[in-house]
Amino acid sequence: MKKELLKDGIKVIEIYGRVKSLYSLFQKLKKHEMDINKVYDLAGIRIIVPEVADCYEALGIVHKKYHPLVGRIKDYVSLPKPNGYQSIHTTIFGLEGKIMEVQIRTKKMH
Repeated sequence: MKKELLKDGIKVIEIYGRVKSLYSLFQKLKKHEMDINKVYDLAGIRIIVPEVADCYEALGIVHKKYHPLVGRIKDYVSLPKPNGYQSIHTTIFGLEGKIMEVQIRTKKMH
């Protein structure tokens, strides 16, 4: 993913992945009374970019390369959470069709 972003002129400060721990998964399922088949952030990637405009450009590139899951985009940059949290979250079909969450934010938001 970093290669695609850099190729399209996005300066990436940092990019890393994570896998949700079993404890976090258990807590989420319990808190939201969810079915595990509806948990879309078992695996995730966080992209850190310099400027707010880069967040939206990176989102476009991610969606061009990987098919987004309809209805799974959250823009906490333009509408921050009450606690001030800012980030763009999207869910995509990644490599081998695996569903994963991508979070895009600036260094300042991190």
